[in-house]
Amino acid sequence: MNGVWGAHFALPLHLSSITWITAVVMLLTTGQRWFEITFFAGVGSALLTLVTPDVGNFGFPHFRFFHFFSTHALVIVAVVYMLFVHRKHVFLRSVFRVWVYLNVYAAGVFMVNWFVPYANYMYLMEKPPSPSPFDWFGPWPYYIFVLQAVSLVVFLIMYGVYKLLKKSGSTRSP
Repeated sequence: MNGVWGAHFALPLHLSSITWITAVVMLLTTGQRWFEITFFAGVGSALLTLVTPDVGNFGFPHFRFFHFFSTHALVIVAVVYMLFVHRKHVFLRSVFRVWVYLNVYAAGVFMVNWFVPYANYMYLMEKPPSPSPFDWFGPWPYYIFVLQAVSLVVFLIMYGVYKLLKKSGSTRSP
């Protein structure tokens, strides 16, 4: 309406946006696959994003600042809810399944980036403008391959933590 919207930045294609959508679908359907995707891709990216936020020029107390932190935190809350209330579980095969889903999704997003001028969803065309862990992984396109390995390692660590907590009884409902 005011001429600010653009397909190169406003589509919900970043990992945080898509995992927000998977979290909503997970809560509505209680589906296992949606839970697995939200558990690994959602919580993994939300935790890393909360530690290294990219809020642009929208600092406190701007609405976008609160929106950024609340949506990322709510993805984590949704997964915790599913773990404790619906007693959902993840499995080792879930790690690899979600990793493949994520890579297929990234390939599709790469194609969108390729065809939409100036698009950089999931930071597949260049690193984020603000300092981030991407800076440790080399220049484009090498950091994309490093991120694939890092995401698999993060998923495996998350699975390990889940198994440890499950073994100690922390994921049981009261």
